[in-house]
Amino acid sequence: MLNIARNRPVVDKFVSIAGAVSEPATVCVPVGTSYRDVLAHFEITVPDYVIRSGGLMMGALETDLNAVVTKTTGALIVLPADHYCVRMYQRYSSDHQTDRLARASCDQCSFCTDLCPRYLLGYPVRPETAMRNRMFTRENWPLVHSGNAFCCECNLCTMYACPEGLNPKGATVIEKQIAAAQPKWEGLPVKLHPMMEYRKVPTRKLMQRLDVLQFQDVGPLLNIEFSPGTVRIPLKQHIGAPAKPLVAVGDSVVKYDCIAEAAGEISVPVHASVSGTVTAVNEQDIMIEKTV
Repeated sequence: MLNIARNRPVVDKFVSIAGAVSEPATVCVPVGTSYRDVLAHFEITVPDYVIRSGGLMMGALETDLNAVVTKTTGALIVLPADHYCVRMYQRYSSDHQTDRLARASCDQCSFCTDLCPRYLLGYPVRPETAMRNRMFTRENWPLVHSGNAFCCECNLCTMYACPEGLNPKGATVIEKQIAAAQPKWEGLPVKLHPMMEYRKVPTRKLMQRLDVLQFQDVGPLLNIEFSPGTVRIPLKQHIGAPAKPLVAVGDSVVKYDCIAEAAGEISVPVHASVSGTVTAVNEQDIMIEKTV
């Protein structure tokens, strides 16, 4: 990152804007800028859309354009509201839905495991076992394959491999949550699967399944000047505990000033991405109105 190269705190983020926009690009944006302010610089080509933040496979679906860019935001992908990636995310928005459809429709074909990158690398990840456990588990007797704790949640099983359109990734995540309270896996050493080289998913085939061949596959770096009137900087942009505010409403801050300190064993400080006046401070974020 540019800030790291200059030995400064990270207060700007390179973000790719892609999908249903006339000119996809990568831009440098102050942390805390709303999605609305970012997208205002782009021509969106569909009337009804949502944002996939972070990526098509592992990103989050975002309908609130007041959400802001953080230090971990990598991309804002504009998608039609009825797009495949949107429908899949909405279909499995709850553990209950994942459970219900696993019980009703999974035929244990094991395609999800056969194409799982972690499984092929030798890790004891078995999405089809997670699906079977969803079928037969009980509240007082939860079935779990502890090897599924190694799942990286790449979502290939759900978004590509499953011929029934089910949610093996969701089932595996449920197992990860259960396994966190159980003894860790003590199985055999990791060993590459002998079919690994023959089960790789072609990039273009994956793009076809995700229905993104209709969009431009480009993202040149553009020098656009972003000057948001207000930024909302989250105190938690990382794992662990949120940062602790060091400023109060009415304080003046300068870009790169530390406005919240690390709190707890795992935490990081937060810095001002613009110069201005603090207008709000709460447990979630700090709002700064930029100096004109």
